Amino acid sequence: IAFFIDWLILSVIQAVLIGIFVILNIKTFSPYTMVHAVLIATSITICFFLLKDINNGMSIGKRIMKIKIRSEDNPMQDPNVAKLIIRNALAVLWPIEALLLVQRGSRLGITTVLSSPAKAS
Repeated sequence: IAFFIDWLILSVIQAVLIGIFVILNIKTFSPYTMVHAVLIATSITICFFLLKDINNGMSIGKRIMKIKIRSEDNPMQDPNVAKLIIRNALAVLWPIEALLLVQRGSRLGITTVLSSPAKAS
């Protein structure tokens, strides 16, 4: 559920960015303007997606659901930023990850443990 909350928030951000870009360029609007708007908004959204968990291992969706990403090696510690970025980058392979999650009980790439922030303190 946290992933879908994050996805919804990122979709709204992308739509707002496209809207702002189009409004700012309304006088010179062309199909190329729309392509540029989508490319710029998508690039910014991808950056947000890759970095969404770097604040204490919690994205907005995870905060709402009261879960936190923890390092499997040390459950009292947040995974480092590189591991979180790799974890988020590999989320585009979600069909494969879903199968592995069912089969192995862990995600592809960086394995993390989700726990309640209250329990981790």
